[in-house]
Amino acid sequence: MGFMDKVKSTAQDVASQAQKATSQAQSKLEQSQLRKKADDVARNLGYAVVRQRTQGVDAAADIDAMVDDIVGIETQIAEQEEVARQAAEQASYQNPPPGQYPPAQPTSAPDSPPTQYPPVAPMPGQASPPAAQPPSQPGPHDRPQG
Repeated sequence: MGFMDKVKSTAQDVASQAQKATSQAQSKLEQSQLRKKADDVARNLGYAVVRQRTQGVDAAADIDAMVDDIVGIETQIAEQEEVARQAAEQASYQNPPPGQYPPAQPTSAPDSPPTQYPPVAPMPGQASPPAAQPPSQPGPHDRPQG
């Protein structure tokens, strides 16, 4: 891998991590806002119960509606937490920490045999490797060694 490839890869990793951090921060902000909303409804629920008990006001319908609101908000929070967890898992799978790689994907066998590539010329200053010669029948000038 060349230097520029490493720079590009590192830049992509940093961008991915920044996007992941931004997404996590946005998710936490939304969850915090939902929790505040649930707390406000719970506070109003408490006041409704106090009015019902101390003033004899029939607040059953209001209490039921507020309980339903709180349950709905808690469901939204749980759904957002699950989505955030799955997104974090997916991000860590796509961009594993250095030295960790996701499992290899299965590949199918090629339909044709591998291509034979021509020999590579030696670099300047290097001796060329001896050429491989196919075995041949002894010629008229070959003497048996013995």
